[in-house]
Amino acid sequence: MKEKSKYKFAPAALPPDFSAFFQECFREGEQLPEGLQLRLIHLFGAVISGSKQNALALVTPSSVEVLMLVLRRWCSPASGPPRDLRLLRLTLKSLVEMVHVLHASSPSQRQVEIRSILGSFFKVLNSDQPMASLDGSPGPHWEEKLVTLRVNMLDAIPEMLNCDDRPVLQAIFLSNNCFEHLIRLIQNSKLYLSAECKSLGSDLTTSLLTEMDIRQVFDTRSDALAVHAIGVLTSIMSGSPSAKEVFKERIGYSHLYEVLKSQSQPTRRLLQELLNMAVEGDHASCPARPIHNEQPLLILITWLPELTSRDLQVFLSDWLKKICDSSLQSRTTCVKAGMVGCLLDALCAAEHQLDAKCAENLIGLLQVLGGLSIRPGEFKQLLKLLRTDPGKEPHPYTTQVIRALSGMARKDGPERALQYFDLTPSMAGIMVPAIQKWPGSGFAFHGWVCLVEEAKESPEEAAKLKRKQLYSFFTASGTGFEAFFTADGMLVVAVCTKKEYMTVALPEFPFNDSAWHCVDIVHITGRRPFGQNVVNVYVDGQLRKMAQLRFPSLGESFTSCCIGSAGHRTTTTTTTNLPSPCHSPDLAFPVHPPLSRSQSFPASMAPHAWMPIPSQVPREGVVSTTLAGSQDTEWGMPTSLEGHLGSVSVFYEALQPAQVKVLYSSGPNVTSPFKPEGDFLEFSSKLLLYYTPQACKGNICLDLSPNHFFDGRLTGHKVVNWDVKDVVNCIGGMGVLLPLLDQVASQKKDSEDNQETHDLVGPELTSSRNAQGLLIPLGKSSESRLEKNRVAAFLLLVKNFIRGHAVNQESLVQCHGPAIIGALLQNVPSQMMDMNVLMASQVLLEQVASEGHHLLLHLLYQYLLFDFHIWSNSDFAVRLGHIQYLSNIIKDHKQRIRRKYGVQYILDSIRTYYGTYKEKPVATDDIRTVQTSLFSLVKDFLCRSFSPEEMQSTLNYLAAVNDEHQVCGVLEVMHSLQKSSPAQEQLFTFLFEPGNIEIFFSLLVQRKFSDDVRERIFKILHKLLKYEKVSERSKHRLKLKDIGYQGFISSLNDVPVSMQLFRHLLEQVLGSDAPNYKDFVAIVYLSHRAELTVRLDICRKLFHLIYSQHDMVKQLAKLAGWQDTLTKLYVKESYESRQHSLSGSTNSGGCLELLRLSDLPAPETGKDSADTLSPSTADLQDLDVFLPLGYEASDPDLSEGFSDHSISPTNQRGKPFHPYGFKPFDSLDLASHSSSSNIIDLPGQGEAHAGDVVHVDRVYHPLSPFSMSPFDLGLEMGSTSSAATAESGNQTPVSLPGTPSPLENFKPFPGTRARKSSSLSNVLDETSYQEMLPSDNISNTSNPQQTPEEELCNLLTNIIFSVTWRGVEGWDDAAWKERGQVFSVLTKLGSACELVRPPDEIKRSLLEMMLESALTDIKESTPAMLPSLTQNVLKLLRLLQDFLFSEGQSNPALWSEKVYEGVNSLLEKLAVWYHLANGTSDLKEMAQIGLRLLVGYIVLEDAQLQPLAYAKLHNFLQTASALKKEEACYLLGKLETPLQRLLHTKSEALPGLVPVIRTLMDQCYEALQLQHFLPSLPPTNGSGTFFEDFQAFCATAEWKAFMEKQVRPNMTQFEMDTFAKSHDHMSNFWNSCYDALMSSSLRREKEKAESRRKFQELVLEPVMKRAKHENIRHTNMLKQFNNHHNTVLKQWRALKRLLTSQRSAWADRSPPEMHWKLSSAETYSRMRLKLVPNYNFDYHVEASALRDNLGADYSPKPAEAFPLAVAKEAKVSKMQDDQLAEEELLFPDNQVENKEQSQREKLVISEDCELITTIAVVPGRLEVTTQHLYFYDGSSDKEETEE
Repeated sequence: MKEKSKYKFAPAALPPDFSAFFQECFREGEQLPEGLQLRLIHLFGAVISGSKQNALALVTPSSVEVLMLVLRRWCSPASGPPRDLRLLRLTLKSLVEMVHVLHASSPSQRQVEIRSILGSFFKVLNSDQPMASLDGSPGPHWEEKLVTLRVNMLDAIPEMLNCDDRPVLQAIFLSNNCFEHLIRLIQNSKLYLSAECKSLGSDLTTSLLTEMDIRQVFDTRSDALAVHAIGVLTSIMSGSPSAKEVFKERIGYSHLYEVLKSQSQPTRRLLQELLNMAVEGDHASCPARPIHNEQPLLILITWLPELTSRDLQVFLSDWLKKICDSSLQSRTTCVKAGMVGCLLDALCAAEHQLDAKCAENLIGLLQVLGGLSIRPGEFKQLLKLLRTDPGKEPHPYTTQVIRALSGMARKDGPERALQYFDLTPSMAGIMVPAIQKWPGSGFAFHGWVCLVEEAKESPEEAAKLKRKQLYSFFTASGTGFEAFFTADGMLVVAVCTKKEYMTVALPEFPFNDSAWHCVDIVHITGRRPFGQNVVNVYVDGQLRKMAQLRFPSLGESFTSCCIGSAGHRTTTTTTTNLPSPCHSPDLAFPVHPPLSRSQSFPASMAPHAWMPIPSQVPREGVVSTTLAGSQDTEWGMPTSLEGHLGSVSVFYEALQPAQVKVLYSSGPNVTSPFKPEGDFLEFSSKLLLYYTPQACKGNICLDLSPNHFFDGRLTGHKVVNWDVKDVVNCIGGMGVLLPLLDQVASQKKDSEDNQETHDLVGPELTSSRNAQGLLIPLGKSSESRLEKNRVAAFLLLVKNFIRGHAVNQESLVQCHGPAIIGALLQNVPSQMMDMNVLMASQVLLEQVASEGHHLLLHLLYQYLLFDFHIWSNSDFAVRLGHIQYLSNIIKDHKQRIRRKYGVQYILDSIRTYYGTYKEKPVATDDIRTVQTSLFSLVKDFLCRSFSPEEMQSTLNYLAAVNDEHQVCGVLEVMHSLQKSSPAQEQLFTFLFEPGNIEIFFSLLVQRKFSDDVRERIFKILHKLLKYEKVSERSKHRLKLKDIGYQGFISSLNDVPVSMQLFRHLLEQVLGSDAPNYKDFVAIVYLSHRAELTVRLDICRKLFHLIYSQHDMVKQLAKLAGWQDTLTKLYVKESYESRQHSLSGSTNSGGCLELLRLSDLPAPETGKDSADTLSPSTADLQDLDVFLPLGYEASDPDLSEGFSDHSISPTNQRGKPFHPYGFKPFDSLDLASHSSSSNIIDLPGQGEAHAGDVVHVDRVYHPLSPFSMSPFDLGLEMGSTSSAATAESGNQTPVSLPGTPSPLENFKPFPGTRARKSSSLSNVLDETSYQEMLPSDNISNTSNPQQTPEEELCNLLTNIIFSVTWRGVEGWDDAAWKERGQVFSVLTKLGSACELVRPPDEIKRSLLEMMLESALTDIKESTPAMLPSLTQNVLKLLRLLQDFLFSEGQSNPALWSEKVYEGVNSLLEKLAVWYHLANGTSDLKEMAQIGLRLLVGYIVLEDAQLQPLAYAKLHNFLQTASALKKEEACYLLGKLETPLQRLLHTKSEALPGLVPVIRTLMDQCYEALQLQHFLPSLPPTNGSGTFFEDFQAFCATAEWKAFMEKQVRPNMTQFEMDTFAKSHDHMSNFWNSCYDALMSSSLRREKEKAESRRKFQELVLEPVMKRAKHENIRHTNMLKQFNNHHNTVLKQWRALKRLLTSQRSAWADRSPPEMHWKLSSAETYSRMRLKLVPNYNFDYHVEASALRDNLGADYSPKPAEAFPLAVAKEAKVSKMQDDQLAEEELLFPDNQVENKEQSQREKLVISEDCELITTIAVVPGRLEVTTQHLYFYDGSSDKEETEE
């Protein structure tokens, strides 16, 4: 429709009869068709919408009555088709247009008032029955038609109110009691609904059966009236505060709630309409609308617990949260309306009825509103919500409330003002009294401002200009200062003079961001004549704008002074010829875009709203000038600040930038910063006025400036918000939060949190793999993620409450908060102590540290961080992260932390909480890694600042702890400190102090520790032994000089022996410059228990030392019992018992120590190889966490090298051997623990890489004395390892062609000379090393064809020989007694044990070597030495003779060729054969012994040795002088036996013997008187047939008689005279040797016992005492810890009683019964007059049960009334049933009598004494009996009343 003003013709006047016609038509409306009625209504509406005169003429009471009649009749027909809905809507539209016409006209033009129309309208709306009911039945479905009528009528009301002057029309509606009509309509709608339901009948049943949701059947009608009525109420009250107040007074929202509640359960449409009422529009619009009416929201929150539908609960709570949290203005409105209390009431009312999501939304809304303000009563009510009965599960809301409280206390943005002036209304503001005279020469304004972005309702409103006044100070003439904000939040500073209005704008900084900003505007006058006036604009302490702005005159009085008010109206002045207003391009004032943020995220939390703006150079402001008086046109009309204003102050002098910054840093909540004693004293002299909301009452703002001249008047109201951090001190302080943790600690962990640790740190940290190289990402997650864990949420709650709040920090200390938190955390399930808790603890500690509260920080360190009881049972990653965080704390606060949480504390924690026995077996690796990390802290302590006290604690810990892994950890720490610590000298000096080294020896002798522990100890001892900065005397205890190794070795009897142990022991003993060989022999003695390969290694070492140290054999020979010690190494049993462990020795034999990376030919090769086999040392040392204890590195720094004294004898090629030079062996040597197989595993499974050449060290090897050929045979030296080359040209895998043999340039040991005539010479012969054996698969350490037994026997035989022959000095009887003890021991061992070789063979080998050496000595001797050597040879021959003719008779193998050659060579060298007849006694005896031995070899049935003996004897008989008869008979008698044997066997050896006999008889023909006894003897000279003739003669009787009667008696006599004496001499010799052996053994055992006693006394006992004291100290520490923990629990129980008292926040819902007892406090008269609560009251039920013999576990049952019948049956009628017979009485009497006798009281002591009390001394007598203690008062002046 076109506008009426554009019509080209004037509308015609309405005919006068039209109104009457219209009325007459509808009076007879029953007769008119419905279509005709519709056209008439159309015509009526067209007239009203046309000309205003026609409309006013038509709108009469009659026409209004006609329209009302149409409305009434629309639902009245009893039959016929239903009325057209268009008629109803067209009629209502006509009514709406009628109201608009009347509303736009003057009262004089109206024929009817709007009020009367509305009266008729509401009458029809609330009519109970349609018109047809008056005539009869109203017809079917009349209720449905009535509902449709009322719904359309309700929809017409908002259309009526949609006009220009809406408030007036709203007032008319109010005057018509519209609220009452609408409420009555809602009430009556329930009646129609029930009537409709009754009338539906079968239709309703059908609908109910066909519809899925029953409520859908009635949704179209049941809530239609209520929904539309709520919409009408919203329309009437929209934008009208007076309408809202009228509704509150007349109806009240509580009544509206009751009416709605009485209908039925609300539908979603009804709830949505109530939400629309709150925002006065569409609640789902975007952006969200602000809250204009908060009361419907309160209704909805109250209604929420009554909702039975869970979906509706979630829907409503979700929208409530969205609407209330949409903006700061909405939150402020809700808080002001008391929504916090309403939420708490709803949560309390529906504790178990609300859906979980709904409760979460409500608590989230509570967090949002509580973050703005929460009162003490509300906080108390919130805590009361969480109360539970004792013993029941924690409240389900506890965790959510913790998070909500934490969110309330968390201030993510800048500080907000708690109290402020709400200047939102347009007429609000502060009026300042007139200032008659400005005191100073400048002007400065300081204030805190918060503006909210306005919601533009319409484009017209958005385009409207207005000045939101910040301040205005004007004179009567209109000049002065002004500052205002535009609608877009831009600050404009203005100065008005009489002619000009000048402004400076700040468009760069929008203020409408809902954040608090500090605004400082400083006007500075020019001091000099031509100085410029400047204005500086500061925002948040930073200069943002600086401009040259005119300064108004200060001479006039400022009569109009306003702050935040629009009170000043612009003074219009008439001025001509002024330039037109011109704006700078910067002041074009474009529309600033709104802040881009999420609708659900509050503006105050947006990052841009509070993040600090980077400082920048302030721009030079451009001044805009306009005419004075035109500012309303240019900038808009002045209005109030339309925001919030905090404290404000005006200065009459300019402020300096530093002063502005100080004002900003003080914050918006400073109560009185300008007090004389405050920090702002310098400002007081410039202060004109100062207003603060705290000093405002009764709309009067007190001026707090020093002068107090300008008290302002407030229009509006002030707002007081309560910070939750302040409120907590009103209900009990920080202690009131601790029950939250108590509930959380007793709550089980949800399954949803199980993966939280994995989500935070990844799966790699949840196991112990690669733990040494990982760092826990602390500080990674935000607080919202950490709060998923309940415990972490509580810690963050504490952190947020104490942040920036000194009172809460002190309150937490006063209530013992840290101690109680730590005690409660110990009860938290280990699954809950995840990484979230650790990170939350870190955040809390960092916050406390930043606050600077050292006491609180110390307490949190003590009870939270350093309490390992809290963290010891958590996940592996958490424990590792905890230790890492501890490490960081210690590094940052080394000195302060070290005083209390130093080495001793960490060691105690490891022992108490991280012992291996404390953990499950599956987590042993984890616990080891944690131990290693803690030991790294110990190392860091000791490395950075060495302390003897802490080192002493470490050693005490080492002595007392029994866990091997912990011992290894401490040893690793000490060893690493020895290697690379800055305090090495201090450490070594400390370890050399008395009592410290003994600990290491005590650990070595403990059987419970493995070889790994001993290896680490030996590493430390090796470092100490090689330390050169202490005197040798200081190392005496290290070397056990005063004790000896015998006691130490004897203490190792229970320790399993191994190859490593012996190597380390040898290293320790031989590592000094002057080794003690007694200690070495003690180690050899220990090896008797070892396996054969270990003894073999000992023998190699000893063999090497003997031939490198010439005096060693002499030193060994001086030791008591050395024969027994060395000889017992022959025992074979250990090898036999462990044959399986040596099965690989023949296949992979080889000496591990022969292959050294340090012996590679080129240094580069060695370096590369070392790099490939071991990780980088620097990489390993840079780790924050120690490597696990089981890790062995190949790097020399990690695997400490030892001297080559501990391994088999080797030497570097090309270098002379140094006897005690140290040479490291790498970890490959340590890695092989097999004592039988010494082959190294090179890369590639034995195959060397190309270019890798490994050489073999030259090794000295002895010759086997058992299987070698005679003296001219050289040693056939075999391969010593798998790297040896073969004569055939075949190379082993590690040897390449062209590799020079390390044996080619071998040089003999110093002092030895190559000799070919003895086995020892063969051993040392240089040329023998050039002979190679063919390579085979069987390789041994010295000879590839030797078994370990053979090699051991070879080495040991050479060793014993060297000590026996070279070590024992002299050739006298005593020396030979020492030598003879070796043979005695061999004889003894041979009878008791199985040796590696038979003892006789060993003796034979020794004798062979002695013969060779004796010959060598004689050859090298001088004539002066010859007599003594001759005596020596004689004793040797006696020994040999005794050996061969005792053991050799049964073992012909002992008659070896080497013995024969040795004896023969000796006798020839000494020429004793020529002294057989006429020589001295010694030479003659030697000749006789030699003769006997020759005869013995002849008698021997050896095909090889017999001819040699024949030849030697034949030569002797030919060259020697004639023998005597006895000697000749002896020879002839001895030769007769082999002669008869040969004659009998016809042997080929007979031709060798017959010449000997012939020569003997020829030489002794006369001496034997053969001419008389053998006359038939064939001629011995010149006969060619003597051989045959003599054979025949031997068979004659003459020969036999001669032998029987002449030869044999003389032979026997000769043997008796010559050899029986020697036999007796040797028997005495062996007896003396055995006695000496026993004596030396006893002396050795005595020395061992003495050494062991000293070791026990000087080493073990002090260490045991030290360990005992350490255990006592540790036990006391644990007791103190437990006592302190119990004390903390008592404090917690006391605090809990206080918090659960009657008036406290946590008051028990069912208080327990209170019991009382006398106070323990007494007066001076010992009177206790006070009753105190008895918290440990006990009914003593158990004691009563024991007294009544009912048992301790008796529980009394409540007495129940017996039925009457049962009581009658139980009645006792005859008393004799309860009596005992005479025989039954005997036993009780005896029992009682015995009991009385046993319990008869006897007097023990009786003495006269005095009873001393505080008020008197009472004399009397004390008696002590077996049962009681009596005191009898003996005073004479007793009171009469005394009983």
